[in-house]
Amino acid sequence: MTDPCVFDHVDKDGVTVLAAPGRMACGRCCDRVWQDLGKLQLLYDGVTDVDELIPGGSPDSTGGRSVPGPRSPAVDALLVHTDPRSSTGPGESP
Repeated sequence: MTDPCVFDHVDKDGVTVLAAPGRMACGRCCDRVWQDLGKLQLLYDGVTDVDELIPGGSPDSTGGRSVPGPRSPAVDALLVHTDPRSSTGPGESP
């Protein structure tokens, strides 16, 4: 048996819409989530570049180059979310 859509989606008659097979939400809600995530990615891309989030560190003894600083776990998570190899489209499995 299919579970109801996790977003409590109801049709125009007030009947609860069931989740799409293999999903937790109905097809309409899944499509909407993908659209919203796409918009969010575009907004985020316009706000900052990943390179700006990585600290520069301090210069080493030669003075000509700098030692890379530590990278925040948040930056690692951001890299995973922005890497096209770690994302799937609607209907694809990870």
